[in-house]
Amino acid sequence: MKIVIVGAGALGRLFGALLARGGEDVWFVEPDREVVAAINAKGIGVTLHEHATPEKIDYYPARAAESGREIAACDLLVMAVKSY
Repeated sequence: MKIVIVGAGALGRLFGALLARGGEDVWFVEPDREVVAAINAKGIGVTLHEHATPEKIDYYPARAAESGREIAACDLLVMAVKSY
């Protein structure tokens, strides 16, 4: 299943990592170019707070784009953005 998550903040990345770990095709839409580049280079890194060292980070495959226009279609859309 192709899943698009709008917003690659803490919650978006957490859900994305869990879905990717389960074998889903995860994409993020995120306006921050540095975040997009990092996700495209490494995937999504997750670690437990008490074990937060670079050696203890598990990476899961994901892709990211700065605009939703770069993603043709998806099976599920998750909105993980702040709303005031």
